[in-house]
Amino acid sequence: MADNALSRTALPGLVGAVFFVSLNLHHNATDAVMWRSSGGHVRRILDPTLRIPLRRRGLLTEAASQEVAPNRRPPLTCKRMELSERSVGWLRYLDRKVHTPDNWNRDGQPHPHWDNRSDPPMASWHRFDLVDSSYAMGLMAHRTPAWTERYVAILDQLIERHTAWWSAADWLTQFGHDPDRTNYPDAYRSLIPRELWGNYDVPGWTANGTAPWGVQMDPVAADGMLFYKGFLLVLLGIRSMITSDDRWNRPFDMIRDGDNTFTWTHTEIADHLRRQWLAAPIGCH
Repeated sequence: MADNALSRTALPGLVGAVFFVSLNLHHNATDAVMWRSSGGHVRRILDPTLRIPLRRRGLLTEAASQEVAPNRRPPLTCKRMELSERSVGWLRYLDRKVHTPDNWNRDGQPHPHWDNRSDPPMASWHRFDLVDSSYAMGLMAHRTPAWTERYVAILDQLIERHTAWWSAADWLTQFGHDPDRTNYPDAYRSLIPRELWGNYDVPGWTANGTAPWGVQMDPVAADGMLFYKGFLLVLLGIRSMITSDDRWNRPFDMIRDGDNTFTWTHTEIADHLRRQWLAAPIGCH
């Protein structure tokens, strides 16, 4: 299924590899909570808004299904279609988080629950919290396919934000070399060559506009910002893997800041990144 989804959206090999490596890394972290469940707590794993019986939503083990509905024979496949109580709690939290209104356009502000403080100087931007929140969606959707519609709704909210101004705030505000690089804290010394300390931008400073590339306001078309377009393709790829709805292969606007509004589709982004790699085997700068 994943292979079909990847070929359908024309993901280049490297981005596809990044996608699967990301999922595998996060699988280790979520294994304990996503692959174990018992009958004792399953009754509480209920959609709080729709109130659809658990067995019909694919969450019950065979034993637990018999506890709840002893006169009904459970589906043969239900034993593997389960999430732990902790995983469902996290899923509910993420659902509430993405559907809490905020504004990621330039004239707005992301909600404070989107983390932009952890792991400076490279990952202390709202989009890292956003992208990292998506990795379990593919695994969960395969465990509980009856919830696909809800997973897609969550992913659409994540993607909507990742196409707005705040998702690329670093690229759109960090022009040229960092004027503060002579004042970096000692904690950054391990990130910068010793002989270049004080004359070198710390990793994470995007340096839009430096020679020979000049200012490039579209973070997708830019010669740089590999991680930005790569992570966006991860989001789009997970969504494409779990649903046949092709919403994001229809043109959508990025950044949405007056003249700095750029139109892309999922396939166009993947193909653009593929062509960038072919033109520069060492990769985007």
